[in-house]
Amino acid sequence: KCTTMDRDWWAVPEQRFAVRHDVRVRYNEIDAQAIVFNGNYLIYADIGVTELFRALGEGQPGHFFAQYGTDIVVVNAELDYHDSAQLDDVITIAARVARFGRASFTIHVAIFRDGPADKAGAHARERLTDMALTYAHVEMDRSKSTPLPGSFIADVRSFQPDPPEQPAPRSWGAHQTARPQVSPTGRPHRAATLAPLPQAGGAGGGHPLPADLSRLDG
Repeated sequence: KCTTMDRDWWAVPEQRFAVRHDVRVRYNEIDAQAIVFNGNYLIYADIGVTELFRALGEGQPGHFFAQYGTDIVVVNAELDYHDSAQLDDVITIAARVARFGRASFTIHVAIFRDGPADKAGAHARERLTDMALTYAHVEMDRSKSTPLPGSFIADVRSFQPDPPEQPAPRSWGAHQTARPQVSPTGRPHRAATLAPLPQAGGAGGGHPLPADLSRLDG
């Protein structure tokens, strides 16, 4: 199944995102229409995801989950375009974890810029794009999915202005505790608590997918 972006997310104001990062549009990012090529918005989204995990303590998502002895893969990406960025625009990439599933999570990225100045010289903010990227949480060899670490969920909830959407836990299954891991930086990390949470994510392309990915909702 594929996660469909909730169009209510379009109404999330810029200030309610967990991180915001400014970049300037470069010449190589525009197309023959003199606007940013549509595929480049996924590159901007990746910058937002990286900055989100940097704020959580690791600059790269892969390094973050290595401390649990696991990995993540993108299984679905959805983009809604509202307006176009142009050469030399300063755009703000805003990111937040929008939804937790049992073995996946969805990051919502939006892009903003200053609009034209009014008579007083003030600039209203314009929303250019909303994107949703769903990541499956998998074993390090990507052979199968595995429940999200409870400490990751707790860290995100304590960090963000607004908590991600999360279905109520199912009654079956007890929490599991993974063996302690050491991050690539050499720091020991607390053991991960794996919470049996229902899945809100889906499947798509981009990486070799675990054989059990179609059963993530189970």
